[in-house]
Amino acid sequence: MIAPQNMGLVSNYINAGIVITTALQALETIRPIKGKGLVILFGDFLMLGAVPWIIQVMVQRGTLIDILLPIAIGTLLSIPLILSTKIIMTPDGKVRFKKNIFLYIFLICTPILRRKVAFTEFFQSHPIFIVNTHIPDVELMVVMYLTVITINIMAWRIISYLKFKKTKRELSSLNY
Repeated sequence: MIAPQNMGLVSNYINAGIVITTALQALETIRPIKGKGLVILFGDFLMLGAVPWIIQVMVQRGTLIDILLPIAIGTLLSIPLILSTKIIMTPDGKVRFKKNIFLYIFLICTPILRRKVAFTEFFQSHPIFIVNTHIPDVELMVVMYLTVITINIMAWRIISYLKFKKTKRELSSLNY
């Protein structure tokens, strides 16, 4: 269990990972997409390592609201990313992300917004307590935050992959 006094430290480590991940996501949108496009789908595969822990904590201590709220927020936060993501064919036959300033704004602002809302506003003013105690359940709050991140990014990646497959099919139909 994560001690309440370590919430700031945990938050800083999570944010460092998010900054690195966001930079890698921005780089992926600049380069042409090679092969079957699996880099789109599995670009943040390290994030999936937390999924068993997320499920364990949610099953053991989460209520229905604790489970549904982060899923809903993560889905809502992925909508601007999904809408601003376009995949195009270049004149030389390569498939890549269309340059879109809004995509980069959303890629940069979404982690900042998640951090500000979750750790600064919501969890500081409305902490979730361990049942029958006055001790904040930091682990459950971190898991809820990670659920928002995972749902947010994976929903965007799955839709982007489907857009890539559609564009790739169009390119192959033009070649025949």
